[in-house]
Amino acid sequence: MNGTPKDLNLKEVTSEIESIKGVKGIHYLHVWSMGEQSIALTCHVVVPDQKISATEDLRQTIHTRLNNKFGINHPVLQIETKACGQGTLLCQT
Repeated sequence: MNGTPKDLNLKEVTSEIESIKGVKGIHYLHVWSMGEQSIALTCHVVVPDQKISATEDLRQTIHTRLNNKFGINHPVLQIETKACGQGTLLCQT
């Protein structure tokens, strides 16, 4: 399994995403290198309650910022209206 790129600061990534209007918070952030030119990210993004279609602009903004600032070109975002889990690896109901 590939690890987080050494020159990538996860606190900076978290701060960048959380600074975007419409983002209430993020959790379960994971970033890893998928080869020399591809960096993947997964995270849960907490937003105000709304139709899922209303989050498309936000999703695109996050994708663009991650790529432009950190070179993260394969983000997978799980949009949520409240934080899940208890700090464990997986969300629990």
